[in-house]
Amino acid sequence: DPNPRYDNGTECCEIDAFLSEAEKARQHPPYAGCAPPLSFVLRAGDALFIPRDWFHAVRSLDVSVSVNVFYSTLADLATR
Repeated sequence: DPNPRYDNGTECCEIDAFLSEAEKARQHPPYAGCAPPLSFVLRAGDALFIPRDWFHAVRSLDVSVSVNVFYSTLADLATR
């Protein structure tokens, strides 16, 4: 079911990305043995491309402004 807080194309993951790997595996046994998440620190002026359908989590380390741009090709639109 779509999450009512987001648009109908958004899927949410129940795993808290900011827990330790051990705690994630304890709370969600199928997660055990999965590759750990990638982590990046962006600086002023940086941009990050997140591929379509990749789960991601964001935490701001300071006051910031973020802008999201959702880009779809005609092929993407045909499959949705």
